Amino acid sequence: WRFDGSGSCVEIPYATKIPPRARQGALRRWPSCERNGLLLVWHDPQGGAPDWELPELPVWGDPEWTSWHFARMEIKTQPREIVENVADVAHFAVVHHAPVESFAVDFQGHTVTQTTTTRHETLAEGGALVTRATYYGPAVQFSEMSGSYETRLVNCHTPIDDERLHLWYGVMLKLDPKDPATAEIAAGYAKAAHDSFFEDIAIWEGKLFRDQPLLCDGDGPLHKLRRWYAQFFESRPPVAAQQPAMELRGAKS
Repeated sequence: WRFDGSGSCVEIPYATKIPPRARQGALRRWPSCERNGLLLVWHDPQGGAPDWELPELPVWGDPEWTSWHFARMEIKTQPREIVENVADVAHFAVVHHAPVESFAVDFQGHTVTQTTTTRHETLAEGGALVTRATYYGPAVQFSEMSGSYETRLVNCHTPIDDERLHLWYGVMLKLDPKDPATAEIAAGYAKAAHDSFFEDIAIWEGKLFRDQPLLCDGDGPLHKLRRWYAQFFESRPPVAAQQPAMELRGAKS
């Protein structure tokens, strides 16, 4: 059976008539768009329209930049564990062996931005690695990183059940496309960035989630992060009609 974008059946190859129940929005529509090389779906259980838009990355499609180098995986963790990295200043030096020189977190409506300067052996050859990472809602994060190369990163996740999720992690670099070594350099640097992220994954998969964890004063603004995160799960009146939309609502996706 074939359905169009409105969710209505438009063809049944072996039938002369389409059943009335298959017409006029028989299937629920999921608003979607393609942006920055990603296919995004907005999922609101109550049928509401998107509350914000994801930004368009100016460097996407620029011939001086590579395309995304992606890693996709299924991991055993709770989504909030991933997002709380934004506030977790203590883990940089211990987990990533990247001592922190500066660290700040800014909460603005549906976004939270972490700005850091660290020393990193592989991604900055022992020099300063400057990162500005912003979550747009609680499931899609875009980052700007300046180390050995100018880099853009994307980190997004989709829950599977109470214990597992799908996670995508992509890296894009500014490299001369005419240089024959570009492909090899990009692949190697992307692997180093992925490996750094996998250091976090090893911890997430090995820990138990605690809604009220035991924290100390050196952990970073985790309580503020949790208050910010909670806004995406507040109930609101159901929306009867589905509106056309273009973005992803991570909390409900």
